[in-house]
Amino acid sequence: MEDNNRWAKWFNNEIPDDAVKGEADFETFAKIKKYSSQLQSPEFDERALFQKIENQTFSKTEKSKFWGLKIAAVFIVLIGIGALVIFANSTTIASGTEAMVFQLPDNSEVQLSPNSKVEYNTLLWKYNRDIKLEGKAYFDVAHGRNFSVETNTAKVEVLGTRFEVDASSEKFQVTCFEGKIRVTSTENKQILQANQSLLLKNSKLISRENLNLYPTWILKNKAFEKADFSDILKELEKVYNVSLSTENLNIQKRFTGELPLNRLEVALKILSETYGLKIEKRSENSFIFVEYAKANQS
Repeated sequence: MEDNNRWAKWFNNEIPDDAVKGEADFETFAKIKKYSSQLQSPEFDERALFQKIENQTFSKTEKSKFWGLKIAAVFIVLIGIGALVIFANSTTIASGTEAMVFQLPDNSEVQLSPNSKVEYNTLLWKYNRDIKLEGKAYFDVAHGRNFSVETNTAKVEVLGTRFEVDASSEKFQVTCFEGKIRVTSTENKQILQANQSLLLKNSKLISRENLNLYPTWILKNKAFEKADFSDILKELEKVYNVSLSTENLNIQKRFTGELPLNRLEVALKILSETYGLKIEKRSENSFIFVEYAKANQS
């Protein structure tokens, strides 16, 4: 055991050659030591290996990030194009200092009060008839699945055909003239029938009765006080350059109210509904008031 330890120390150069030179196996061990010292084990560079692994991992991560960013970029572009298309098809109509009338894509009619504005999307109109309103407007809505008017205060959904929304300044009031509508505010929801009105006050919807057939502010109006029906027709004939007759009807009831002087169909409808008559168009500039019973027989 001691000899083995001595040879081990000699191989490790811990003792000189003279300490073992006289041993019988010295020449053999000397050759082994000489040639083994010439052998070199491959160097292990842990830092280089770590860098290589890190580079490979980074490369994979970068590729993954690249494809992720590429996909995200495609989505952003698609969203941007979609938003651009929708924005490009957004229509804004403002009345300025004068009231105005226009038709929506579905032939619904809107009459804007002065200094009012509406906004809607022509591209999506077929699927979503939504309007944003600032100010006051009267709507005569064509039949369809949905129709809504949004203001900063509340939302009005159409369940009927004719209504007025007044969202000017701090006031909010809705009046239903025909059919019914749903009014939704932050704290309330209520359905309005014809001849009903709602006023939003202190976050509460207050119901009111409405006896008017149309808003009195619609375009230019003329007030009549206990006027004969025949006199009213003569006035309208002059203004609109049309022929109006009653087919010899004996109408004794006098009319008190306002009629628009630049919207013939509205004026005729007010009169026909007030007197319970039906208006028939005989030609381009000729109209006649008849009783409903006779109208149904013809």
